[in-house]
Formats: sequence, structure tokens, C-alpha cells
Amino acid sequence: MEEFKGYDTITVPGFIREKHNTSWSKAEAECYRHWILENQEKRAKYLIQYLKHSEWAKEVEENENKPEIFLTIWKWYRRNYKKRERKKSSVLMEQIDMKRKGFSVDSAYADSIRYTLTEKSEAVAFDIGFYMAWEILKHHPNIQWRMADVPKDDIEANLFQLNGFYDCEERGEGKEPFAFDVNPFGYIESLWREFFDQEAEPTDESLYQMYLDISAQAKEVSEQISDKSKSQASLTAEYIEEVKNRQDGTEEFEGYKKLSIPKFILTKDNMKWTKKETREYREWILENYEIRAEYMMQYLKNHGWEEEIRKNENRPEIFLTIWKWFRENLRVKERNKAYVLLKKISMWKDGFSVDEDAVNAVRYTLTETSEAIAIDISFCLAREVLKHHPGIQWKTAEVPKNDIEANLFQLYGFHDTENLEQEAETFIFGIDPLRWVGSLCEDIFDREEESTDESLYKMYLQMDEWTKWPKKLPYFVQY
Repeated sequence: MEEFKGYDTITVPGFIREKHNTSWSKAEAECYRHWILENQEKRAKYLIQYLKHSEWAKEVEENENKPEIFLTIWKWYRRNYKKRERKKSSVLMEQIDMKRKGFSVDSAYADSIRYTLTEKSEAVAFDIGFYMAWEILKHHPNIQWRMADVPKDDIEANLFQLNGFYDCEERGEGKEPFAFDVNPFGYIESLWREFFDQEAEPTDESLYQMYLDISAQAKEVSEQISDKSKSQASLTAEYIEEVKNRQDGTEEFEGYKKLSIPKFILTKDNMKWTKKETREYREWILENYEIRAEYMMQYLKNHGWEEEIRKNENRPEIFLTIWKWFRENLRVKERNKAYVLLKKISMWKDGFSVDEDAVNAVRYTLTETSEAIAIDISFCLAREVLKHHPGIQWKTAEVPKNDIEANLFQLYGFHDTENLEQEAETFIFGIDPLRWVGSLCEDIFDREEESTDESLYKMYLQMDEWTKWPKKLPYFVQY
């Protein structure tokens, strides 16, 4: 079947397809803005006229100027799009990037990134983005186009977006709504990428539901407040009580001598560290990780955990003991409201639902003492990995300056063999133990995550698994 037969597609500037928006020049960003303003209404009208002269004419006539028009558009699109295989090198690099960030990369994920749209289908997807933007602007006068006002390395840098959406989901005592932007083309892309994801459930209603959600956020603030449901997701009374108990001023980790942490580690994004700071970070880790790991073991032996430590020493089960002790003694503090607000905005921009649980997941953080001990735990993790796996070594991440892992000193030499039987590529990657333990600490405040006394133990087992090669390798990785 011919792909969108007779459809006259828009010409998409090459740099939009070939370069990430954070890498666009000022001239390219301005070109992108003009391209949108020049084509938005024309392409939206062309799309509808095309459908009116097709087998979808009846549905279009019935649903035009109603949200249900998006049911028609998405049904038509799903039945006509075509896919193509991406270059193997591009797929491999994306797998490596996901591994580095701590995500599981199984065969289902590998399949989900193996395909993308053909150029024609992608161009039609742009027209759907234009149509959605046109409908939103037509029905919501408070929405307008504007350039994203974000730093150069932000994921939304250089994008021309719809501005004027409000979150009132969390409005209440001490809470204020905030404005955020929507990139219609990014939203449409998130929908068509679900076509290739086995774990996603794309339906003919996906675009319709997306439009309803965006429209609800496009209402004036006063409208949203009046529409707001009285029922709100909230933390359980048990969890709230636990938080209070951990803020009651009692001494945490009595007598534990904290490691001094260089100020720049706590106050600067690692991507912005200077060469001197990167070197100091490396030296700080090499100088302290074995000393601090041993200090923690001695502290535990002297504070009621000696029997468990001696029983599990030099075994993975030692991490059951360490994490259980940490979870029983850690203390928390509330973050400042500005930080929580910025996190809410970021989550909204990334398309996540921001309910009460999500807010509480970022509202609390560890106290300075608990955070320092979490770093010592990551040093314990690093020492054990290095002790039992000679192929692993410390190494500064070799990534671009604007990469999330830039300047970090990591354990390097892990490899993925999970998909070897399917002839997937094998690659070597690094793990930052400080970040990985930090992610476990964040899970403690997130009710959607399963944070247990076994979390650190399971993390170690996963790292251990990534150091092993199968006994018999398939022919294509034998040398």
C-alpha cells in the first residue's frame, strides 16, 4: 500500500533532522522559528483538506472543530505510516547512552529503537503537530508561540514552543500554579515512537487523549481551580509520621565522623567543572574510597552490627546489612520551595504527571550527615567491586563536555551480554557508584519505587552480572 498516497509533504530543513536542537546555531534557531510561523496554518489546513478528499471525508465533516477530530487524524495516520530501520551504529550508541544512565537495555528496548519513521511519514507527523498547535491557539487565546527561555545545554534549548500552560494540579495551601511550555512536535514524536515499543500500548485514541490533556492545561488559571477535583493523592499517614520522626532533632549516626566533601561537588553541575576540579575529584576519590570503606566497616562493628558484619564480610550479603543500617538511621530535611517548584516544571515539560506523590518524591532530601554517609556507602560498593573483579578499574568518563557523565570518575569495564544470543552488539561502559547509590536514596522518598532493605544488595548483584561473560560466546564475538 502506498504511503499517504498523493500527500504533498512539507520540506523539513535538514538541520532539524540531522542535528540535536541544543547544537543549533542562532541562525538555525531563527530559521526554525520562521519555518513554524510560516507553515503552521497552511499545513494544518492542507491536512484537513487532504482528509476531506479521501475516504475519511465523512468522519472529518462530523468531527471538524471538535476534539474528536484527533481520533480521525490518528486512525488515518496509524493505518498509513511506514517505518525504516535505523543505522546499527546509531542504535548501538543509544544503547550505550541508556546503559551509562543506569537503565536496563533488554531485547524489547533494542527492538524499540531499531526502527523509526520514513522521511515522508515523519513529515506528515510534523503536519499533525502543526494542526494540534493551530487548534490549541484557536480555542485558547492565552496560549502563544515563544522561544524556550532556557540555558544553552537544556534539552529544550532553541525550540519554538507554545507558552501559557498552567499546572494547578497541586494548588492548595502554600502552593501556586506555574506556567510551562509545550512543544507540539515533541509530543507527537512521543506518540509515534510508541509504535516501535513493545511495552507501550498505542491506540487510535492516543492523540485525542493527548489533546484533551493539553487543552485542560491551557485553561486560564481561574478555570482550572474551579475544575479541580477535591480528592487529592496524598502520602499515607504512616509515611508522613516517618518523615516527622526523622526531622525530630535526634542525633543521626551517633559518633560517625563525616568525610569532608569538596564544595564544588555539592554546588556545581559536573558538566561545568574545570579541568582542575575534575582532577581534584579524581584524587579525592582515590585518596578516600578505601579508607572510608574500612572506617564504615569498623563503625558498624563497634555500634551493634558486629555479628552481621562478620557473618557477611567478603560476601554480597554485606550490602543487606549496610543498607538496612542506613535506612534505619538516615535523617531527612525539606528542600526549599524554589527547588521543588523547578522540579515540578521540569517534570511537566518532560511529559510526566505531577501528583502529590511525585511532589513529595522531590520535596525531601537527605541531611548533610546522611548524604556524607551515602557517599561512604558508594565507596564501600566501589571497593567490593574492585576487590572481586580485577577487570574493573577507575577511569574518568570519556564523553563530550555537555554529556551528563562529563568529568565523572567511574568504575569502568562493565559489559552487556544480555542480548548476545540475538546477535546484539556487546559494549563496555562505566558506572558511577556515587550516582547509583544516590538514586537509591532518591527512591526512599518516591512511593512509586520499591525501596527496601535489599535495594543495595540487588544493585551489587546487577553490577556483578555485568562483569561476567557467558561460558560459550556466539561465533560473532569470538576473537
